[in-house]
Amino acid sequence: MEQAKHRAHTINLLVYSGEEASSACVHHAVETLKCVLEPYYAVTTVSKKALLSEPWMTKTSALVFVGDSDQLYTQGCGSVVSKIQDFVRQEGGGFIGMCAGGTLGASRCEIYSDTSTMRVFRGKTLCFYPGVARDLAFPNAESKSHHSAKVVTLNTDNGTNVKSYYKSACSFISPESYGNVEVLARYSEVKGEMVIEAEDKNEESRDAAVVLCKDGAGTALLIGPQLEKVPEILLAQKERSAYETCVLKELTWDNENRKKFLRNIFARAGLKVNTYDCGAGAVPLTPIYLSVNESSSPKLKQLKARLNSYFVSPNHYNLKSSVDEFEIYEGFGNSEMRRYTSTLNRTYSEPKVVVLPNDNESCAPFANTPLFDAAKFFENKWSNTEYGSILLYGEVVTSTSAILDSNESFLSLFPQNSVVFMSTNQVKGKGRGGNVWVGPVGTLATTISTTFPLVSPVTGKPFSIAFIQYLSSLALCKAIKTYASGYENIPVKIKWPNDLYIMDPQYYFNNKLGIFDMKPVPLTDMEPSYVKCAGTMINSRPLDGAYSILVGTGLNATNLAPSVSIQLWVDIINDELRKKKNFNGKDLLAAVEHEKLLAMYVNHLNAIMDSFINEGPKGVLNEYYQHWLHSSQIITLTERNSVRAKIVGITEDYGYLIAKELMIGSDDFFTGTVHHLRPDGNTFDIFKGLISKKVYS
Repeated sequence: MEQAKHRAHTINLLVYSGEEASSACVHHAVETLKCVLEPYYAVTTVSKKALLSEPWMTKTSALVFVGDSDQLYTQGCGSVVSKIQDFVRQEGGGFIGMCAGGTLGASRCEIYSDTSTMRVFRGKTLCFYPGVARDLAFPNAESKSHHSAKVVTLNTDNGTNVKSYYKSACSFISPESYGNVEVLARYSEVKGEMVIEAEDKNEESRDAAVVLCKDGAGTALLIGPQLEKVPEILLAQKERSAYETCVLKELTWDNENRKKFLRNIFARAGLKVNTYDCGAGAVPLTPIYLSVNESSSPKLKQLKARLNSYFVSPNHYNLKSSVDEFEIYEGFGNSEMRRYTSTLNRTYSEPKVVVLPNDNESCAPFANTPLFDAAKFFENKWSNTEYGSILLYGEVVTSTSAILDSNESFLSLFPQNSVVFMSTNQVKGKGRGGNVWVGPVGTLATTISTTFPLVSPVTGKPFSIAFIQYLSSLALCKAIKTYASGYENIPVKIKWPNDLYIMDPQYYFNNKLGIFDMKPVPLTDMEPSYVKCAGTMINSRPLDGAYSILVGTGLNATNLAPSVSIQLWVDIINDELRKKKNFNGKDLLAAVEHEKLLAMYVNHLNAIMDSFINEGPKGVLNEYYQHWLHSSQIITLTERNSVRAKIVGITEDYGYLIAKELMIGSDDFFTGTVHHLRPDGNTFDIFKGLISKKVYS
């Protein structure tokens, strides 16, 4: 959205999913945005809690609000209004409002309750559009009823017509009066058909349907009608009248025009759009294949023994867990295996299919899993690595973490410290703050099940599970750095508490850095030097005197977009090698293989966990500091009178970040006050050097 230069790698496009938003509208918006914007952006949902407590602004290109209730938005979103305004005006971000979200973007919201009565909502609005947004512009419109749905025609500013679903929408009044507003489309209906009447003679027009507003450093795209609606999804609904069916068929015939128009206005708002449909419709799930290194695996035998109580017929078991149902088959060639079908409503409520090796099999055949070779994973797994002795792989799954975390009886089938669950595509991945995360192809998405003692067997002192995220981040960083010769030069670092950041190639080239003799770079440049490439999420519960832990990790391994991947830096380093006078082709870095990288991560995590449990945190922390971004970083503690402090390490008891308070005006002398910051209670914007307390609402 004419993004500021420092927003070059803001890859997230967040769709608000708070209680004020209609879940159906959010569903349609996510599908539509994925269709026209992937793979350039990660389209995810975001809660009000996350908007208030997470440092989302520096990672986000645009924030999207959709819905059909103006009153809920204007009266329920007051706590986030100022943050959204700062994101657009100060940070150069973008706001996209559709239907009620478009109304929220105006300075004043007016709505007709019938053809003669108008109400004005007094709630807080964003004021990106300086004037009035009037809702329910046509007779018989009713936001709560699909039976009043109709098709409206939009006349775009390039002379073409686009049809849109309409049951509640707004018109932007007198856009010609404002120099920061550009009209992108108008309602083409005859003015007499519209409820909206001029409030005074100075109103120049009342038919603006889509406007683009420049505000500060950013831009707001406000869309009156419900252009996010996907006709195919609406047609799949079981209950609808003959009238609705006729309306939806008309929208289906014009759907390509709708998507073409959306690509046009998103591009004019500064977003990068694709030229072909991505993520259109529901992606059917695939079977989850279980592999082991040898057919005689003791842990596989334990698992099969536990399956007996779920017996249906020979080589077929059925497990109904707390959330999901599992159809489990034995034998990779089992002809009785249930087949998946695509579900346009994306509920993915059908049973999950799991396939085990029979007594003569071990690894799933590559023909069954052409995007992941299980045998190659076991070739690279160390013989003394316990994790991953059982490998689950699904090409398309809902969420590796959710499947294991939400289905305790399914997870209990697996022996402790054995299972690693990997997928190529997650359609309902779990992110921080309860948000839905959808990983693009090329992301290494995995969940590891392990146990963690409540008390150290060495010191007898309680363990803090806060350390798990540190251990996972260290293991992932080491897996990358030791993957193959030359990978030690990949500029990847740990960002406290649970992310990996990698140098932005744009920063590297703009500052003419040398990959083979690179010096430490500042974090305080106007142009951020690093971008996020991986994150870890921990789920835990007490179990038999220990913690049952699920370590969920997502890494940009080989994806071309929307962010910087490990493979991109492999390509950059190889290009730099080719420029050398003494270039030898044998020095080129090998391409990233997901199977090997996953095995390396599993190897290092298992070794680091054992070291931490048996020897304590000191040795692990010393290694952690070698790979993190924060040695001697000076920060501002916004919740502690904005004092300045210097980061000096992590406590060995609870895993808190240690920050020594600095004297006023000094970067080297301390006041004697030491601040301990919890990883789960604070957010850290490393480029602004700000640590603030999380806000919950």
